[in-house]
Amino acid sequence: MDFTVDEATLNYVNPPRPKLEALEEYREDRFSIPQLKTLLNEFETISKTVGDNIQVVELASIFFTKVKNSLHFGGYDLTLPD
Repeated sequence: MDFTVDEATLNYVNPPRPKLEALEEYREDRFSIPQLKTLLNEFETISKTVGDNIQVVELASIFFTKVKNSLHFGGYDLTLPD
């Protein structure tokens, strides 16, 4: 990558390429990136309503609900790994 220095500012001749989307191989025993993003969004939504502290009972309820939903609906983003 070529660049020139002009008064402490880097001016790239060729701009850097955009970052690629994260790639992974699917494994049944691990969380995938979409599953982790969905969990993070759900926890952020819960923390906005109940505060930063979440009870263990609520956390267990969320995971039991996800297990039931994955058995009935089977959505990729909403399921849990085996």
